[in-house]
Amino acid sequence: MSPATRSVSDKPPGTVVGQYIIEAKLGRGGQGVVYLGRDTHLNRRVALKFLPPALVDDVSARLRFIREAQTAAAVQHPNVCRIYAIETAEEGEPFIAMAYCQGVTLRQALNDAVLSIADAVDIAAQIAAGLSAAHAQGVVHRDIKPGNVMLTDEGVKILDFGLARFLDSSQITSAGSLLGTASYISPEQIRCEPADPRSDVWSLGIILYEMLTGAPPFTGSHPDAICYAITHEPIRPSTMGVPLAFRSLVFRALSRNPARRPAADELARYLRGLQLPGQVLSTKLPAAGASADKQIRPHSWRTLAAALTPACTALVTAAYMAAQAFTGAAPRTRTLH
Repeated sequence: MSPATRSVSDKPPGTVVGQYIIEAKLGRGGQGVVYLGRDTHLNRRVALKFLPPALVDDVSARLRFIREAQTAAAVQHPNVCRIYAIETAEEGEPFIAMAYCQGVTLRQALNDAVLSIADAVDIAAQIAAGLSAAHAQGVVHRDIKPGNVMLTDEGVKILDFGLARFLDSSQITSAGSLLGTASYISPEQIRCEPADPRSDVWSLGIILYEMLTGAPPFTGSHPDAICYAITHEPIRPSTMGVPLAFRSLVFRALSRNPARRPAADELARYLRGLQLPGQVLSTKLPAAGASADKQIRPHSWRTLAAALTPACTALVTAAYMAAQAFTGAAPRTRTLH
């Protein structure tokens, strides 16, 4: 089978898609399959995101996928992953070419260690700044969660605007459908009400709580239980072993009344203000809910990203070389950027 006729679920290293050469598969999720590729025209590494195979023939999914590229491309900010182009493969598969961000996700960082207060505020401030830029363009992400936040040497990058939509656009998703990830979804989204910028602020409030304490505030054994907790159960102040100023900030972001939540730009300014010299940020406090094998590591996210990036690159390179050897192709030496 030639590379041009392979399905989206079968793109091994060496597959040619337009001006790109697939080097490795990076991952997959409900909103797409992502590959590491090489742009042969500009000689740079890129991330290529394709629709999952089951959705290729789904017209509404294709529309939502194209909308992702349009919404994300409209946002130009250092804390938002840059979109290069939206293209269509020869067999009709739409895909997005975007910047390849080397680092670790916030989910990986939280699994490894409880962050210091300084790190938590730094990361939250950068997420808020990126969201503020998106909201200024009329774009709501609607799926802010640790897995969609990448920690890189260049700073925090918000990934995957797959659930985003323009505020003035018609809704593409089916009426009554619930998109997003349960632990981070806002109460209004659970009620199937329209999402707006304040929904993203709620999700960021959940992330900030988790970074400060080691666990999200609303949990359950299944999504319905989590959704019930989000809409009915209170946040217990005793579970947050952090200073009062941080508790007040999180409680504002997690107000069930969206009108009482701060805007993303206000949240970013407040968090940046907390980073001034002499503030409490250098204090490392025990985090309630943290597992015993986690440690609080000051500025651990940059250290972790720097430590794991070479290992990830080596793993991808090894997989690529192994695939070349298996197919009988001569290995090619490439300069990595």
